[in-house]
Amino acid sequence: MEKPLVSIIVRTKDRPKLLAAALKSLAAQTHRPLQAVVVNDGGCALEPSNLKQILGDIELTQIEHPRNMGRAAAGNTGIAHSRGRYIGFLDDDDELYPEHVQVLADYLIQSDFKVAYSDSLMVYKRYDPDSGELVTEREELLFSEDFDYPKLLFDNYIPLICLLFDREVLLGSEGFDPAFDLYEDHDLLLRLGENHPFQHIKRTTAAYQQWSGAAQIAQAASEPVLAQAHTRLTAKHLEKFTPERITRYRQAFALAKDGHIRYLDQQLAERDWKIAGIESLLNLREGHLADLTALFRQLQEQHALLLRDVGERLQRLEQRPPISARWRQAAEELQRLTHRLREAVRYRRRP
Repeated sequence: MEKPLVSIIVRTKDRPKLLAAALKSLAAQTHRPLQAVVVNDGGCALEPSNLKQILGDIELTQIEHPRNMGRAAAGNTGIAHSRGRYIGFLDDDDELYPEHVQVLADYLIQSDFKVAYSDSLMVYKRYDPDSGELVTEREELLFSEDFDYPKLLFDNYIPLICLLFDREVLLGSEGFDPAFDLYEDHDLLLRLGENHPFQHIKRTTAAYQQWSGAAQIAQAASEPVLAQAHTRLTAKHLEKFTPERITRYRQAFALAKDGHIRYLDQQLAERDWKIAGIESLLNLREGHLADLTALFRQLQEQHALLLRDVGERLQRLEQRPPISARWRQAAEELQRLTHRLREAVRYRRRP
């Protein structure tokens, strides 16, 4: 059976090296057919032939915004130019693992769900502006939770990169709200999730990157701007925050807090145990060091005694009267006579 076309929208701006890496991860997908919808949101010029060379047999649709229009507008441009039965998203600094599209698309094909999502590694990186590369500092699995709409109201725990949407459902939502250039993805999920439960597939199929530097598309805003945007998001969906949902979230938060406290207590206990072991080793080493210090001092004392003894002997030798020339001559004559005597004895012993 022929598989359906899947469109992946790639929003980018002024990061051609990162875009190339993201497109390589798209080209490595096991699912075919694919459409890559690259939306250049007022960034530097991108040569289509270079993108096609990376994508290989993947269909390329490239759209150029004459100026920067923001994340929501770029996302909507991508949706408008997508032809696939299913639609996903990939920002230019993120990465899809080879089976990402296949895992999600295969599930949606054989189920009644209209939205599915997988797990993602959170990869913490540092951006090197000189090379334009991302340097990995650490990574951990943070996103692996089943769908819970009340929880989603308070916390967006589903990265956009992990999701695959049925085309009709996504179009019916009218896409991203242009009024939100921050939290536009959270707003979209709140509108979709209220009527269409998401299916969680517990497989890690993507790497969601977080890194320092104002160039990251999701981290360019300051804390006050983020807080203001979150207030606007809450105000838009205020009617969804029912007393029951608030109570449920508070209970879930309390349980999570207790669990986290237990985890921290365990970590502290393990740390104390390690510290006790280290202190024991330090005490043992301090004992060895004290023994070595005492031995070193003993050797220093013996060395000083030897030096004093040698000095005294040299002094006594220097104080002895010199051997007269006569006695020296007699000693030499005695030595010659002894040598002759030995030679004579050796001669007589011959057969």
